[in-house]
Amino acid sequence: MRILIFTFLFSSIHLAGFSQIKLITSAKNDSIENYILYLEKQNELIGSIAIFENGQASYKRDFGQADKGTTPQKQGEIKYQVGSISKLFTAVMLAQLQEKGEISFDEPLSNYFEEMPNANKIILRQMLNHTSGMKDYTVKNDTSFYWLLQPQTQEVILREIQRQGVAFEPSDSVSYSNSAFYLLARILEKKYKKDYAGILNQQIAKPLGLGHTSASSISKPSNSETQSYKKTDNIWRKIDDFYFLNVSGVGDIVSTTADLNIFINALKEGKIINKESFKALQPEEKKYFGLGIMKIPFYEQIGFGHGGDTYGTHCVVSIFPNENISIAYCVNGESYLTNDFAKDVLSILFNKKFDYPNFSKATNDTSKFSMMVGTYGSKDYPINLKIFNEGNLLKAQGDGQASFDLTPSGTDTYEFRQAKIVIQFNVDKKSLTITQAGQSSVLDKIVDVLITPNSKIDVAKNFLYKGRYKSNDFPLAIQVFLVDGILNAQADGQSAFPLTNISENEFEFKQAGIIIIFNKELNGMILRQGGREYNFNKEK
Repeated sequence: MRILIFTFLFSSIHLAGFSQIKLITSAKNDSIENYILYLEKQNELIGSIAIFENGQASYKRDFGQADKGTTPQKQGEIKYQVGSISKLFTAVMLAQLQEKGEISFDEPLSNYFEEMPNANKIILRQMLNHTSGMKDYTVKNDTSFYWLLQPQTQEVILREIQRQGVAFEPSDSVSYSNSAFYLLARILEKKYKKDYAGILNQQIAKPLGLGHTSASSISKPSNSETQSYKKTDNIWRKIDDFYFLNVSGVGDIVSTTADLNIFINALKEGKIINKESFKALQPEEKKYFGLGIMKIPFYEQIGFGHGGDTYGTHCVVSIFPNENISIAYCVNGESYLTNDFAKDVLSILFNKKFDYPNFSKATNDTSKFSMMVGTYGSKDYPINLKIFNEGNLLKAQGDGQASFDLTPSGTDTYEFRQAKIVIQFNVDKKSLTITQAGQSSVLDKIVDVLITPNSKIDVAKNFLYKGRYKSNDFPLAIQVFLVDGILNAQADGQSAFPLTNISENEFEFKQAGIIIIFNKELNGMILRQGGREYNFNKEK
């Protein structure tokens, strides 16, 4: 599961003491209500939010759900797939076992899965805090992002985790690992001799009265009442999501924003593990990840909790212990950034200044698409950027990355709000300026995507050059493939690049000074770069 990373402002200031003074006034609730009404009117978000103070509900609200058939009788009781928040539940249930002396966070993985790489070196603690070095099985073969949309057996998933190996030695670095938590959930099943859903119900949901919280099972892979949505052409369209049994204990739990608040408050109060155990799960002072729990800072306030994304739903639960305020929100339709929504609400709660977002719409001039589409690059930019259109929608895609929609925000200017990317086209100069995180780069068009009847591109001939090429003198194999009839090349582990035909059987990638000459009779090619020449043979 992809994790929702916060961009809240860090601060070393920490409020002292424990607050029983109510900070959430009726005026603040009214301000939050007016803000959400504004977002709802603008059709920018679909979701729910619940805010608790001193363990009691202060504000609960569902929004954008009226025409989705999911509005319950009580606010805050819509059930969502909460993604990686499941990891917090998994960590707590493991902490329960450690309290009873049935496991130790310092025992090796080999006690349960000796066949896994580095199993004798990796301990459970490192799996919980993402320092195990294990990779991410949710991306198969490092390229297949969506293989878990379809049901997979546990054996297939375990084989993929084993095949991927490790990225580094234990504790040498930090890398978020879904694979580690998949194995941790299976350790729970080995200990309790029942499925994860049954353990969750027995150990957390039933004792706390969480009537809307459950995990996936063979008979019911999802108990969610919501669908994930994506807005295109100002219309919310349903999108596919995980087959959630594939991410059991990793990202499969279904809950409500109210239940998540009850859970995080019970955790703080020592109702499901003791307070010492809860403290031990929290991150060390200068670290972001703890043992299944994350630090969530907002200016001088420090919260603890977890975030979680599915392919289209984004949730967070957090408690600010010093202020005794907790918040949970789930967004299953995101046009305005979920993280910005959270910052705006917390700004109201903690008396920080913020401005309502501006949703004024720019016109989408489709008549210019033919001049904008193409592949853009620069020697100073790490990847090439392909611009293409699907109907009335302009899209962008970096080498080896997923495509994303571009929304018009001004004259010849488009944005991808989720990643705060702004692209401004200069159609006369055949270039674009891409801006992200305050950094701007100018990319020139290097390939026109559209292939016209008068194009010099010989697609039939290019098709013959497709394949995988290896050389005894060059360390990497090179894959040659077609994109919209255009030859592209990609060395193992590197970004793809387009090849421009400059003469019979000869192609170049000017930015890197690469020349490739194909010999279809010998089933090979010659690569020239930096004054050197390498002979490659095509694999059969």
